Amino acid sequence: MKKNIYINQKSNSQRNAVYTASWDVESLETFFKSATLPKSVNLNGWTKITNVQGFINSHLEYVKANNGNRLYMPYFDRLQVLQQILIG
Repeated sequence: MKKNIYINQKSNSQRNAVYTASWDVESLETFFKSATLPKSVNLNGWTKITNVQGFINSHLEYVKANNGNRLYMPYFDRLQVLQQILIG
């Protein structure tokens, strides 16, 4: 007896629903290359970054690999917050 197997395939619009407009990662990367970085910084009331360069490197890696994917937007947002802190 042959069984019918149905695979739930997402349409292209469903599969791409997690993507939003591309983020301006290049300008962040350019900014951080020339910025003077502190040893540590409080990103907000509950997040202290003790390895600022490592934080920047890892977050840039995530946003470059997942540019526009809203699931990774917190990484992009944290970089923008850090940029604003460093600008003053």
